[in-house]
Amino acid sequence: ETYGLSELLLITANDGLAGIKDGAVGCAIPDVCIEIRDLAGQVQPCNTDGFIFVNTPHTMAGYLDMDSGQPTPLASPWFDTGDVGYLDEDGYLFVTGRSKDLIIRGGFNISPRLIEETLLRHPHIANVAVVGLPHEFYGEEIVAAVILEPGSQLESFEVELRILCREQLSAGATPDRYVSFVEFPVTQVGKVQKNKIREFIAQRLLS
Repeated sequence: ETYGLSELLLITANDGLAGIKDGAVGCAIPDVCIEIRDLAGQVQPCNTDGFIFVNTPHTMAGYLDMDSGQPTPLASPWFDTGDVGYLDEDGYLFVTGRSKDLIIRGGFNISPRLIEETLLRHPHIANVAVVGLPHEFYGEEIVAAVILEPGSQLESFEVELRILCREQLSAGATPDRYVSFVEFPVTQVGKVQKNKIREFIAQRLLS
């Protein structure tokens, strides 16, 4: 397992002193520094989800300015990767999602990926995409869009899904509702389009 960006080249390698860790993308390679920050830019402690920032000597010169033909230098040596994750006590990085997909429920940052991985453990779930929808009190509510295995009916095991999430996730990360899909909208390269799923669910709830 490794982690990198086109703008920064390689960032981590899974060869830390503790060996390979399941779910981790490894430790920072030499001369690379990683920070996990909250919305206010404050560095977060170990095992706390936040936004991944990287300081590396391998950063690109900048994004190309089409008018001048020259790279526009980055404003800060700390690059916002657009990803969300956390560092553990051994310095291993765990990437848990994209910042644009982050759900903020009741003031707490919720990683959709952790919920998705939990729900996929249920035998009747073939695929899942977790999104946030506006909520009058909490700011956002958590909605799990699910594709079921053939012959399954969501109503028959929805209680099991709620129990599974309560047992393996924090109380605030348990989905507020579940919506069944036949298929998910995807891009040309097969990536699930969560923005369209979010729009579809919102329209369904209003109808």
